[in-house]
Amino acid sequence: PKNRYNNVRELYDDLKTFLDSLCYKYNIKEFLSNALLYVSDDVKENINKYLKELEKEDEIADDDSKENVILFNGFLNNKNIIKDYLKRHNIPDTYYQDVKKGIFMILENGALGKRENIKKVPKVLKLRVNDIRIAFKRLKSNVYIILGIYVKKDSVGNKIIESIRKRNNELLSNEKIIINAFDKDSLTKEIVDLNNLYYNELNNLLGSKAKMKL
Repeated sequence: PKNRYNNVRELYDDLKTFLDSLCYKYNIKEFLSNALLYVSDDVKENINKYLKELEKEDEIADDDSKENVILFNGFLNNKNIIKDYLKRHNIPDTYYQDVKKGIFMILENGALGKRENIKKVPKVLKLRVNDIRIAFKRLKSNVYIILGIYVKKDSVGNKIIESIRKRNNELLSNEKIIINAFDKDSLTKEIVDLNNLYYNELNNLLGSKAKMKL
């Protein structure tokens, strides 16, 4: 193991570039914590600096001067997967208000202060609203994508984690494309318009029982 971690610096002149390439796919914090036990002092200093940058990144708030954007998993394939999932799994309408509330919290400020990391799926977040769980990801400042909505009492916890992991892995191959698209006004409008359509479809499914008390 010692040779494995020391080879990191020998193979990559820019340690940060290497770590960034791993960050979204693996539990990089756990990996680096183990690496600290074996690497030399100069590499250890760089790793500690990188870990601090990751912590700061998690704490960065959205730009209040901009509206948050919510994307829905499957939009690249023109599918409203979240709406279809709610229908297919027959989540009772007694949960609909909590679903609506959770989505509103993400739209408002990314559910900052309420969201948690899903340890088994790095970079994916979880929001609890009573018995509802919403899995989502922050793609960049003010831009979030919802990966799944589930009920706490589901008896298939492991299957849910695998479902989230699968959706996240599928997203990874297109994540940079989506992020870069938000630097181009024409693509941004196209993406936002499509996801606004899906948002309205989801609201129609949730119905009046999901009406927010603002």
